[in-house]
Amino acid sequence: MADLFTPQAQQNEGPHSSEISTLQVIDLDPAKVRPPDGNREVTPESVTDLVASVERDGQVHPIIAYPHSTPGFFYAADGNRRTLACRILGRPVMAYLLQQAPTEEELIKLRVNSNHHRENASPYDLAEDAERWMKLTGQTQAQTAEAFGISPGQLSKIFQKARN
Repeated sequence: MADLFTPQAQQNEGPHSSEISTLQVIDLDPAKVRPPDGNREVTPESVTDLVASVERDGQVHPIIAYPHSTPGFFYAADGNRRTLACRILGRPVMAYLLQQAPTEEELIKLRVNSNHHRENASPYDLAEDAERWMKLTGQTQAQTAEAFGISPGQLSKIFQKARN
């Protein structure tokens, strides 16, 4: 885990909400950012709302990227819709750049902590990541909340919203 983050990040036991904010944000050419294999398909039609938002307000939240095997290219571990919206608009995409591909557990923690900072974070996405985390790690809901730096009650409310 120590080599995952760019040098500007704090080096400790794992990605926490305080670390996502310490990662260096850089601009990438969205034409050089690819989704990892197996990601859901993102089409221009599926990002119409996001294109309008990015055009009006700019890209509010950086993607999470890591180097592709082809030099100069990157994978978007999180943020393929934002990447496509920026590509359509001909703008660079802001990214937190990791030095290597995150493990699934690391990616879940990064996504949850990153989404926790977003005002418009989707309860469904947060709940889905928390459920994947519990399945991967065997942790309880309370342990998962602690790992993500949120209260058990807050995680319970996130699950409730996602179910409704």
